[in-house]
Amino acid sequence: MSGMLLRLARQSGVYALGNVVLKASGLVLAVFYLDPAYLPQADFGYLAQLDALARLLLLLGGLGLPLGLIKFATATTVAEAERGAVPSTALAVAGACATVLFALGWVGAPALAETLLDDPSQAPLIRLFTVYIAFKTVGDVGYAELRARERPGLFVLALAIEWLALIGGVVYFLAVQGEGLLGVMKGYAISAVVIGAGLGGWVGLVAGKGVNLDLAKRLIVFGAPLVAAGLASRFLSIGDRFLIDILLGPAPVAVYEWGAKLGGTLNLFFVQSFQLAFTVIGLKALAADEAAAPLHRRVFRHFTIWTAWAVLGLTLLSRDVTSLLTDEPDYLEVEPLVLLIALGFLMNGIYFIAVNVLYAAGRTRTVAVSVGAAALLNVALNLLLIPMLGLIGAAVATFVAYGALAGWTAVIAEREIHAGYPWPVLVSALLLVLGLWALAQPSLGWGTGLRLVWRFALIGAYVPLVFVAGLYHRGDIRLIQHAAQRFFGREHGEALGASPPDEMR
Repeated sequence: MSGMLLRLARQSGVYALGNVVLKASGLVLAVFYLDPAYLPQADFGYLAQLDALARLLLLLGGLGLPLGLIKFATATTVAEAERGAVPSTALAVAGACATVLFALGWVGAPALAETLLDDPSQAPLIRLFTVYIAFKTVGDVGYAELRARERPGLFVLALAIEWLALIGGVVYFLAVQGEGLLGVMKGYAISAVVIGAGLGGWVGLVAGKGVNLDLAKRLIVFGAPLVAAGLASRFLSIGDRFLIDILLGPAPVAVYEWGAKLGGTLNLFFVQSFQLAFTVIGLKALAADEAAAPLHRRVFRHFTIWTAWAVLGLTLLSRDVTSLLTDEPDYLEVEPLVLLIALGFLMNGIYFIAVNVLYAAGRTRTVAVSVGAAALLNVALNLLLIPMLGLIGAAVATFVAYGALAGWTAVIAEREIHAGYPWPVLVSALLLVLGLWALAQPSLGWGTGLRLVWRFALIGAYVPLVFVAGLYHRGDIRLIQHAAQRFFGREHGEALGASPPDEMR
């Protein structure tokens, strides 16, 4: 049990370390995106909608293949000969889907430009967008293969190459050439071609061992319901941009997008890094029945406590971080948005803990129905709350929908493995975050230095309050110290992606 938790912590740490570097690099783009001299606020709003559409199309084109690859590569029910063909078979299916999406986007570019950008003359931008979608669809299969092999170091290296290409392209075409939104999309297309050709070529020439048509059918059957679930999930997290645009216009979308980017920092460092590692380790534990229930219970507890702390820190520092990048008053008022959006991502992380059980059981239809219901709830709440509360209403809707999805999925998963998820820990952690955030509000009118001192003190107060609230006990301190010693005592080579010992395979 402790070995699996350490593996999870180690791999999550590598993913998070890479994300820290990438997020810091991404701040370079924020400097240009938030400056109207380079990108007007309305164009930033259009970019947010294109980003949202890209996530939906990547799921549609991917056919759930990344998760299907991981599932079949780790399943004990799949013959050894078939396992070798999983990567290349998934790549072949993804390539076919990417070709169809590319053709449709290229032909329909004028109509899409008029619908998405209110200007049919922007068809060249949409065609660059289709290049991005096609090559990213192929590249995602390569990323999934690296995860299945538990090679987080190589995963992060590939991600860094992609982001360097993106940042270099965007800065050159946007800032140097002054091409506006078209220049941004050129940078997107370049980064996708680099990673799609690189990882796709690796899977096709090295990692895969032929194409198995029967396996392709099984991958599609497994993944098809996940497309519906994924589309609903993406709409759950990004669909509010479209609704805000309809109800309030593109400029408020830009403000909400900035709040989402700050709140998304938690998603990048904690939720995604955790999910990238836990999906593989959790599926392997469930397949081998290696104390799966205690693993899920303990992971729920630790993830909730420390991710809630990150929510607090991110929220209390969001205004001052924004002020370093822009003095636009609309962007400086995003703190409540960041709090609610980050809490929504916390609930999404809890959902990932529970949904792994359903993936292992092959209940992808149940996943699709649950996520679809949460997305419909999100739409209904957005339509109800945005006219009354504005952008705050959209953030509240997202948090409530994620919470409902996490709770319902955990109830279903509980019937499978009887994990006994510690819900009181979640409630207590949320109350701590909200209480400390409320204590920070009087400091909004203080000077920068005094405000930061007070807010850092509140962030630091969270840790002792965790023990005061009984979420951890004295014995837990010794366990954490012991785990930390084992964690940092390992050789760095393994953490950076070297092959794990045979017993971890």
